Amino acid sequence: RAGEWREVLALFDRMRERGLQPNTHCYHSAILACEHAGSVRQALSLLDDMRASGVAPNIFTCTAAVQVCAMRGAFRQALELVDRMCALGPKPTTVTYNVLIRGAVQQGKMDVAG
Repeated sequence: RAGEWREVLALFDRMRERGLQPNTHCYHSAILACEHAGSVRQALSLLDDMRASGVAPNIFTCTAAVQVCAMRGAFRQALELVDRMCALGPKPTTVTYNVLIRGAVQQGKMDVAG
């Protein structure tokens, strides 16, 4: 549904404006909304904000950020996220690599998927 991503991000901002600390579930939803918005930069900013706020990214939020990058053609950033996950955790799963490969195929970046 077109436009719902705007509502998700608006609710996320409203929650923070009211002094509530988003948890991993909130960040996960907001990061996925960035895919629909087409905003890799905002997804990565949310992931950084999450860390800065003391909320540890989990496999779901990290994989969501990889998905946003991969599906929007930002493969360098997606690969960097996977490398960071390998080094610092959470460790990537088969789901993480699947979204990376799916994005590469969808965007016609077979050199990345291969």
